[in-house]
Formats: sequence, structure tokens, C-alpha cells
Amino acid sequence: MSHERSLAILLELSGDILGVELEPSDHFFERGGNSLQVLRLVTAMERDHGMRVELQHLLNSPNFADLATHCTFDLGEAGNS
Repeated sequence: MSHERSLAILLELSGDILGVELEPSDHFFERGGNSLQVLRLVTAMERDHGMRVELQHLLNSPNFADLATHCTFDLGEAGNS
């Protein structure tokens, strides 16, 4: 999948979890995210989109645009998206 698709999914899911509208330059934790919400994000990414990212990248990526470059897709387990 493309970087743009990964980024769109990250922004949508994270925005839903955090209850705010997000930009590619935003960072999950700087916008109010916490460790429980990270787990919700990882679960939704995998369950709904077959999308994976290492926890290390979630914790260390400076923003969503950077984080999207570290995402992979397991199309065999992807949801209906």
C-alpha cells in the first residue's frame, strides 16, 4: 500500500481515538494520546485494515507522516477497507 493510504488510515483512526482532527505533522502523544489509546490504535489498524507498525515506531516517530513510512499491510488479514 502507498504512503498516502497509510497516512490517511493513521489520521482517521487516531483522530477517532483522540477525538480531534489531525494533520500529518501532528504527533500522537503531543495531541493528547496515552498508552491505552496506542493499544486501541494498534488493534484498530490491524483489525480493520490489516495494517501493522512496530510499537517502537509509534513511540519514536516525530509525526504521522513519518510514522506512515513504517507501516506495513498484511492483505490476507485486512478488513473490508
